[in-house]
Amino acid sequence: MVLEEKFFDKTQDKYSFIRFKDATIDKTAGTVVVTVSAPYEICDEITSTGEDKEITSVICEIFKEEGVTMPVSVIFKKVYFNADIIERITKKFLSEQYGAYCSQISENAVKVQVNDGVPLINIDIPDYLAGPFTAAEIPRAIESHIDKLYGTQSKVSLTKYAADAFKIDTSERKMTAVQAKEYFHATSQESALIGETITSPALYIARLPENAFETCIAGTLSELQDKVSKTKGYHYHTFSLNDTTGSVDCILFTRRKKGGVLGALSDGMTIKVVGSYESENNSMGKRKFIVSKVSFCSIDYTKVDNSEPKKAFDKAPVAVIPYDDSAYNLMQIGDELPKLIAGKTYFALDFETTGLNPAVCKVIEVGLSKMVDGRVVEYFDTFVDPGIPIPRDASEKNNIYDEDVQGAPPIEYVVPQMLKYIGDSPVIAHNGNNYDYIILGRLLKEGGFEFKNKLIDTLEMANYLRVPGKHNLGDLCSYFHIPLENAHRAYADCIATAKLFAELVRFGDLKTI
Repeated sequence: MVLEEKFFDKTQDKYSFIRFKDATIDKTAGTVVVTVSAPYEICDEITSTGEDKEITSVICEIFKEEGVTMPVSVIFKKVYFNADIIERITKKFLSEQYGAYCSQISENAVKVQVNDGVPLINIDIPDYLAGPFTAAEIPRAIESHIDKLYGTQSKVSLTKYAADAFKIDTSERKMTAVQAKEYFHATSQESALIGETITSPALYIARLPENAFETCIAGTLSELQDKVSKTKGYHYHTFSLNDTTGSVDCILFTRRKKGGVLGALSDGMTIKVVGSYESENNSMGKRKFIVSKVSFCSIDYTKVDNSEPKKAFDKAPVAVIPYDDSAYNLMQIGDELPKLIAGKTYFALDFETTGLNPAVCKVIEVGLSKMVDGRVVEYFDTFVDPGIPIPRDASEKNNIYDEDVQGAPPIEYVVPQMLKYIGDSPVIAHNGNNYDYIILGRLLKEGGFEFKNKLIDTLEMANYLRVPGKHNLGDLCSYFHIPLENAHRAYADCIATAKLFAELVRFGDLKTI
């Protein structure tokens, strides 16, 4: 059953703004729960007019027709958007889905207005890019993406301006996640074989977009074969092109029945070609790159650099932020501080990362809190650029997104500052032995640092002391009445971990660790 299709068919697209988000079974209540969304203003309108009941009735009818006997309840979720949100979503979609097309688009190229609930998106684009941009159906893809997210029809228009192809304007910052670094081969001695001599720069094959259209690439030819079509008897050639960054299977059609250009080509030659990827609908297996022009050329492979550009970031030292613990000072309760706490300095550490595997995940936030005499006095916190997109499940857990780490320092810049801040003091982490300390050890090894500080794990302390209840950080904080706001953010977790350590020392009347 395709619920959305049946709904639109029954309502004759009267409620085209409705989007079906989820359908689950509530076993406790014995009901099917369907969640739908609609734009903020429209959602209020259909509720006030009673149309929400009609929508619910149609959905219930569809389930009944499909043999579902359980009661059905419908939850209406409001979605809100404005010009700023649509602009950010559009830029993110472009940079993630069409990065190679967007290397010439400036950060301010996308402009959005919302008129009568309709997002009007205009993109300033170089004239030489307008054809490929439209041919790849990027405007329609943007409209479809916005419609899927917000249930509203948007309109995308292009404003062309005269520009030299592939000329990088370094005076203006480029779009986020779209690098201004040139990924083109150093070629020379071009001479035409098919079509005019190709003078356009050749893009690295590894950077070839999935919807490449009339794009120039270059490489070394191999696996050249001459074939004949069964229908019309025309010759065509298949070959592989490799440029050390990647390879692509190519096909060159001719309208010759007595042989193609095979005599002029041979394996091992370096050539430059212009072509487009065949449509997914027309491909069988791996998609072919359909070649329209061919030129001989020389390629200087020693100049190939397919590495990601080094991102600029603020090189100012990570700020150490004072923390007022007077409102919740654990040690003020007792008359005498435990010896493990009195006059001692500890640092609590927490990493937020891109995943759950400490051996491979990337750090996206570092938090360190400094505790003196059982009282948190300051903390050190910074976002970290992981060098990769942050996975959605990680963002949903820690509420850290790609735009948050934009311009943040890389971890190799942060680690020396961490070590300087900690000095030779003991370090505390919750579940550190299974997670944070594994990451720390990896970072120390990569940076060539020595670290002999004492490492303390509050999870193992809680297990040893048999603290009642569950021993995750949140439950332990609840047990000891420790405030924990913004859980799964490094700065919040490291402050809570420091306070938890002090409470565990008091709870167990510990003399040593």
